[in-house]
Amino acid sequence: MLCLLLGLPGCNWLRAGRTNGPSVLLVTIDTLRADHVGAYGAKDVATPTLDALAARGVVFEEAMAAVPLTLPSHASILTGQYPPTHGVRHNAVFVLDDAIETLAERFQAEGFATGAVIASAVLDPEFGLTQGFDHYDADIPQDRATSAGFFERPAAAVTDAALRWLGAESGRFFLWVHYYDVHAAYRPPEPFATRFAALPYDGEAAYVDQEIGRLLGELDRSGRLASTLVAVTSDHGEGLDEHGEGSHSYFIYDSVLHVPLILAGPGVPAGRRVPRVVSGCAVTASRFP
Repeated sequence: MLCLLLGLPGCNWLRAGRTNGPSVLLVTIDTLRADHVGAYGAKDVATPTLDALAARGVVFEEAMAAVPLTLPSHASILTGQYPPTHGVRHNAVFVLDDAIETLAERFQAEGFATGAVIASAVLDPEFGLTQGFDHYDADIPQDRATSAGFFERPAAAVTDAALRWLGAESGRFFLWVHYYDVHAAYRPPEPFATRFAALPYDGEAAYVDQEIGRLLGELDRSGRLASTLVAVTSDHGEGLDEHGEGSHSYFIYDSVLHVPLILAGPGVPAGRRVPRVVSGCAVTASRFP
């Protein structure tokens, strides 16, 4: 992701030291499989925000997560390196070293306001991803995703926090927004709980899609969306009982590695689909066929 964002036509200025580039919104939807998004051919799902974003941007059809674990994968997204290089190999055990450069540090060095809004304690400041962020909001309520899981906050609260930060920043920004709801346990709010009673995983995805829509809608109403590069991806997928795995982290099938990767905004060609395999942490820059 680091290489991809810095190499897009709209972001080449960052490497060249120019100051006229767009703001950047990076959204990571924890645990979302690509094949449960409408833009990737999924049926009977409700992802209109992601589908509309895909229609006005670029869809990477075969994007692969670096590792099916939240902390190591996000470390890869933010550094452009794989776990053996950046050193974060598992959740709640490893810390990203200060010597590793992050995407936020690049933007901060160019005078951007840099913010992050985190939805789960698995990405708490103590694990080192705060590097380069002026504001790292990890105000997580004491509500666990599962009895043995990490503390989390719901998508609506994440969006509210992101909008508060954006409301206080008038210049160019780099904002990372992390949603955790699609992670187990699957407990979507209404009306998604009823609509997706048999498929609560898809209900959670629909809920997050709605909240991303609210975030983008407020950016649009404030006149800032047109000058913002939006990147949406996931850290990993979910087994959903395929190959004998209900969740993720043990196997490396497509079910847990194939993730959505959608880019839209200044400098990004609309309606383009890239069929080749790419990695969120090591994709070659701006080579759209």
